[in-house]
Amino acid sequence: MVEHMNKVLAILLAISVSSCSMLGELPSFYDDNESKAVVDLAISIEAMDCNNSMHGLMRDVIAVRRDLRWLETYTYLKPSEDIRGLLVIMRTSVDSIIIKETTSNSYCEFKKKILIRQVNTVASTIMGRF
Repeated sequence: MVEHMNKVLAILLAISVSSCSMLGELPSFYDDNESKAVVDLAISIEAMDCNNSMHGLMRDVIAVRRDLRWLETYTYLKPSEDIRGLLVIMRTSVDSIIIKETTSNSYCEFKKKILIRQVNTVASTIMGRF
């Protein structure tokens, strides 16, 4: 009976590992540093003031980019493969604000909403780990 249970467990383990490999990557484990970094990033995004002067807005966006860069660097060095792609998409969104010489209030609000959605996705991925 014990031998039979061992065989069943071995088969279940093999199926679990192979199904994870079909997904292309294993999810990372929960990490306090990543959780704090994504909260800091969310706060920086929320603090973006689209009614500010262009100089003030760029200061806010650079703060967002700095927090995003810290999280990207940490997840690269750790490595956390499961959120790397999400962070690349966020960087593209942030960079699209930085490269503009002028930004309208409506464009800024639109980009801010996108960034909020993106950071919420990253946060739920990071904080949903075991």
